[in-house]
Amino acid sequence: MGKRPAGISIIAWIYILISGISLVSSLILSVYSWPLIIIYLTIFISAVALYLGQKWAWWLMATLAMFMLIRNTSALILAIGNSSDVTGIGQYYLLTGGKLIFHCLILIVLLSKPAIQFFAFQKLNTVQRLLILFAVCVAIFSVF
Repeated sequence: MGKRPAGISIIAWIYILISGISLVSSLILSVYSWPLIIIYLTIFISAVALYLGQKWAWWLMATLAMFMLIRNTSALILAIGNSSDVTGIGQYYLLTGGKLIFHCLILIVLLSKPAIQFFAFQKLNTVQRLLILFAVCVAIFSVF
């Protein structure tokens, strides 16, 4: 494992901060939704592991980014189809579009050559990784 790319550090710290703040605020505000607390905790642990260069954390974070990319794309398509029924649709487009760009950038960083070298992936190429991520997300959507 080589030197950690800056993009990996940035992604890890973003997720550490977001999940940490979400976890603490859920506990302070006494909003005990155990599934959400488990999700925030999992993302926090995964972000720390991503920072440390664990391969499983790369797979989990890449799957999360792909999942959110698919989810927000489908939400945007549905909103476009029902735009006449929704007030404030422009704000929704902006928010969902921002999420799409954010998760797309995360995937680009995670699939970049420096990240792949840092995590020492050598057996799969980028297309194979994307197909695996897409298949896992389709399976998750099928279950839920």
